[in-house]
Formats: sequence, structure tokens, C-alpha cells
Amino acid sequence: MNREYGIPGHSHGEEHAPHLTTSLDVDEGVYAKMQQDRWQVLGEYNFEQSFISKVGTKFSYSDYQHQEIESGLVGTTFTNKSTEARVDLFHHDFSGWQGAWTLHYKSSDFKAMGEEAFSPPAKSEMFAAAWLEEKHFGPVLLQLGARIEQVTIDADDSLIGFEDSHQGQHSEPSGHDHHETLISFEQQSFTPISASAGLVWDYQPGYNLGLSVAFSQRAATSGELFSFGPHIGTNTFEVGAMFDVHQHGDEIHIELAEQGPSVETSLNLDVTLRKFKGDFGYVVSAFYNRIDDYYYQQDTGLFFVEDHAHGHADEHENEAGLPILVYQQADVEMYGAEAEFVYQVSSAVKTSLFADYIRAKLIDNNEEYEIRSLRKPKEVDMKDFKVEFQELCENIDFSEDSNFATNYRNFESSSQKLIDKHAPMITRKVRPQTNSPWIDAEFKRNRAIRRKYEKAWKRNNTAENRTAYVNQRKLCAEMSITKQQLYYSKL
Repeated sequence: MNREYGIPGHSHGEEHAPHLTTSLDVDEGVYAKMQQDRWQVLGEYNFEQSFISKVGTKFSYSDYQHQEIESGLVGTTFTNKSTEARVDLFHHDFSGWQGAWTLHYKSSDFKAMGEEAFSPPAKSEMFAAAWLEEKHFGPVLLQLGARIEQVTIDADDSLIGFEDSHQGQHSEPSGHDHHETLISFEQQSFTPISASAGLVWDYQPGYNLGLSVAFSQRAATSGELFSFGPHIGTNTFEVGAMFDVHQHGDEIHIELAEQGPSVETSLNLDVTLRKFKGDFGYVVSAFYNRIDDYYYQQDTGLFFVEDHAHGHADEHENEAGLPILVYQQADVEMYGAEAEFVYQVSSAVKTSLFADYIRAKLIDNNEEYEIRSLRKPKEVDMKDFKVEFQELCENIDFSEDSNFATNYRNFESSSQKLIDKHAPMITRKVRPQTNSPWIDAEFKRNRAIRRKYEKAWKRNNTAENRTAYVNQRKLCAEMSITKQQLYYSKL
């Protein structure tokens, strides 16, 4: 597969009117060139006279390359070569139990090279063994599962540090100092273990009620551990959990963390109600998760500003810099609900409505925080999304012999992956705060206008947008001083 597509919001030239990217003008801006080769072999062997009823195999190899190109020059290249092998052993019915054993192996060799390579080259391997069983007890289906993994991650030696260490909240890079250290990483090894149990009760035709409890563990990814650099996709400067970032005066220091990373451990409870009979159907579920050592990105309050050829930055340039986020671990309590409603209007038309609510508390040093989850649909490249969505629909089997339930599950799963790719769920840790007593409706209104102007300036870096933002920011600063003085003078 080969594809070229524009990257919105990353043009560094003069502002132009929006236009569709074509092969004739793609060199004028920033665009990505993607190439992927994938080979996959699937096998299935059936047995009748042995305890094993079927053996399913999957072997695949993929070679992926992603280049970000500006003005015809390659700025950053990402490559990932992965190998995967999976064997599923299904057994015949044994006292009503049906199930399978799985052996799963996967390896990847990831490399990022160039100006915006935010993670060092890393090789990872995963070997897993799993066991799944289920049995019907009248209208109740009991499902049991267990899985154990062995995960190893080897990252290359990497230069860590800021070329100019004076990049705090109120300083600019000088372009002359270099504070980088060559760090050798030890191999990271994890052994996640998971187990689950579930009940599905078909209490009447076309309806069922599901209940599941799961204990699961997850190993960190190489990006969560070793990242160090600007990430163009999120407009942030990412720092992995292997490091500590702190500020001394005007200098930012980074060093290896004293405490090594550990696996995430979660206890999950889910209740689901389904209706799948008739033209109208729904799936409504509620969940509670307790996650220990949860990986999240902590906003340090510091900014990274790239060095400039002219060797200086003006007083407002640090505000357009990249916020420095550090992966950390803490305990989380999370609960929420999801609902999807589907209505088959006619044989050719179906509508659906999906909604979810998530509430999370991050408990850190006896302080409670909130984790807010959101998507940014305005940043989706609709041209690229439309192409991939059309490819997804083309892969659906609409023949008369096709299975509707299977097609629906595949479509639902593929659609969710596509949405997560183009509008990923972003989580931010915030401390719940109440408004200061002097903040009134007038100040809130002007603060909202300031944020609006700031977003417009960062989205389209024009002199007009910047002037509007700077003037509104000054107005809010003066208004806050005036209102505080007025409020506290009356006490």
C-alpha cells in the first residue's frame, strides 16, 4: 500500500487560502508519504477423531514506512518491521465445555529518524499463552479466560537533554548551549497476567444481560517509556516514564527516574444489557475500573521552544511552544456508561446513535485529580478519513449468504479503530478547582474570548490573530487585578 496525504496545521510558510492537496501542489506544504508491505498466511486444519477439533494458524510480516516531508525534503522517517505468529487449538466438546488454547508471538523493530523523532529505536518481543472456555447452563452462558505474557523492550542508546536548557516558562533558547547526555537503557521486561469470568443470561428471546469481572495487567509501550522529543501528531513535547523532569531556576534538568516502570494492574466490572431482536436494538452498559500504576501524561507546566536561525525569540514566542508532558504512573478509579441505539429504517437504511460518559479520579499523594477525556473532531483530515472509510465499507460482505451479526461486529470494530486513529481520545489530568470569589460573569466571558483568540492564533499563525490574542490577554490581566482589588477591599 502506498499513499500520500497532506498534514493539516503544519505549514510553516505564508498563509494561503485553504485548498485540497493534490499531487501537483503537495510539495508546497507538509505532507506524509506512507508505504506498507504486508504478507499474511492463514491456515485451518480440522480433526474428527482426536481431542483437538481444529487448529487455526496465522503468520504475518509487515514492513511499514512513514515519511513527513516539507518542501520536498524528508524531515522525519518512521519505520516499523513486525512479525506475528499465532496458533489456536480448539478442542471438542468436553462435558459441555468448549474452548481453545492460544500461543501468540509478536515482535517489532521500530525506528524514528529525523527532526521530530520523539522516540529512540526500540525492539520489542511478546510471547503469550491464553486459555478460553465456555459452557451453557440452560439460558446462562459462562465464560472463563486467562492469559500470561512475557514482554521485553530493548531501546537503543539515546542523547537525552535540551540543546538549550533555559527553556522554562519565561525564557527563550539562546541557540548556543548544549546539555545532552548519552544514556544507555537496560532491557525492560514485564510479565502481565490476566484472568476474567463472565455470564450472559438470555432471559427472553432477543434480549440478554451480561456481567463480567476481569483482572488484567498491561505492559508499557516503548513510546510510554522512552519518548523524548516533539510529537507532531499531538503538538506536545513528550517525555517517557523512564525520565524525571524538574526545573532549577531557569534551567530544565532531565535524568533517569529512580523508580523503574511497572505493569498496569486493573480490576474491571461490567454490566451490559442488549436487545437484538426486531428493527430496534440497543446495547447499554455500565462499568467500574480500578487501575493501579496507570500510565498517563502529566503536564509539567514547562514549554519547549525550538531554536531559531536568528538566535532570539520575542516575549510571546514561548506561548506558541510545545507543552512538555511526562508519562507517569498513579492509581485511578474510573467509572462510566455507554449506550448505542440502532434502528433499521428499511432494508437499505439503518441509523444508529452512540453516547458514552466517563468519570475518572487520579489519586496521587493523597490528592484527588480528574482525568478528562475528549476528542478533537475539528482536527480530522476529512479527505483522508473519507478514503479510509470507503475502503472499510468496500470490505463488508453484502452477499445474501453473509452473516449480518458478523458483518455488524466487524464494521463496529473497524469503525471504532478508524475513529481512534483520526480523532484519538485525549486524556488530561486536572485538579478540581472552584472559581476564585472575585471571578464573575464578565471576567468569565472575556476569558472565554481570550481562549478563542489563542486557539485561532495557534491554528492560523497570522499577525491579525496574534494581535487579537495579545490585546485580549492584556485586557484579562488588567481586569483580574481590578476585580481582585475591588473584591478584597470590601472584606
